[in-house]
Amino acid sequence: MPQLIERDVLAAEKSIKDEMRKELAILKNNMDSLEAHVQTQLQAVGSGNIEEFKKHLAEMRTQVAKLAEKPVQVPTPVMAESLMKIFSEQPTIQSLDDLWGELPKGKFGKRKHRAREFGEEIPADMYIEERRKEKKARKASRTEAREKEAFAQQQRDAVLAGTSGSGVSVPVSGSQADPALVFESVPVDKCSDANPTTGA
Repeated sequence: MPQLIERDVLAAEKSIKDEMRKELAILKNNMDSLEAHVQTQLQAVGSGNIEEFKKHLAEMRTQVAKLAEKPVQVPTPVMAESLMKIFSEQPTIQSLDDLWGELPKGKFGKRKHRAREFGEEIPADMYIEERRKEKKARKASRTEAREKEAFAQQQRDAVLAGTSGSGVSVPVSGSQADPALVFESVPVDKCSDANPTTGA
């Protein structure tokens, strides 16, 4: 692994050097064009101060040349000693089964099995059983309510049938919500002056 780090450092140094060479080449081109521009300007003005400018330009060129010759310093990456040991050691081959152990078959089944071993009830099982009981109780109460309603309806029908004088039942249909036929007793005319206790 240290060889890889060294290779990466050398690659970084090379890329930095290449980048610096490109920048220096651009700088030299700019200096050359600047020198040409300044000489033409000085000749147009007719100034005799060209020698001083050439001297300054020569100094700048030597500084650029020194920069090009100077080696590039790339800081070496600092790595902890423990990491260096890991990289220098030979890799060990170990199967995933040995590393992780046996994978669990199923979490829910395993919990059930473990709980039955210890003889304790699982909260999830108790919850399911409680829900079942509540469902049965609701169903039984609905059935009981329906039976009571049907019995009460039969009694009302019997009372209505018994109070009619003729006892004749006439089928009535149409506006009722229930599609089955509903029987209604026919009213009997009674005299308005009749005595309610005697019927006469």
